[in-house]
Amino acid sequence: MMHPASREEERVVLDLARRAGKAILEVYASPFKVRFKGPDDPVTDADLRAQDIIIDGLGREFPHDGIISEERPVSEEAGRKPRVWYVDPLDGTGEFVARSGEFSVIIGLVEGGLPKLGAICRPTEDMLYVGILDQAAWIVKKGVTGNEPGCLQTHRLILCAWPSHDPIVTPRSTRSRPGWVT
Repeated sequence: MMHPASREEERVVLDLARRAGKAILEVYASPFKVRFKGPDDPVTDADLRAQDIIIDGLGREFPHDGIISEERPVSEEAGRKPRVWYVDPLDGTGEFVARSGEFSVIIGLVEGGLPKLGAICRPTEDMLYVGILDQAAWIVKKGVTGNEPGCLQTHRLILCAWPSHDPIVTPRSTRSRPGWVT
């Protein structure tokens, strides 16, 4: 049985997404090297620094959960745990490299096979988009933390699991790849 997302889970995700975003912006503001994991698959120090912040924080706060992150090998054991955090420490690395400002940090929690909590941080805009299954979704803006007065909160949106594995939103740099929905 899945329990509603806790304030602690929400607090940790917001903090880690913001800290990762800050580290990404530090790299973004300086000259950086681009390496490639494969064709058209860049990685930078920003990806790795953000990943370290998120993985270390989730591991410390939720030591029994699995963690799957884009920038490290996938552990089959992590994916079999009842609770799994999915992390894309820098979604849109191609956009980061192109310096378009269109990149984000993504952290999501899946429990019992259903999405429970998710956050998307847009570091260049100092914006966080947060959603909790069967509760609400809102935007956290300009240094405001949590779902509190001063937040730009949406109307009460109820999030539900999407029945497809097709991407709904993709970075501009991946829209021309075969098989991607735009």
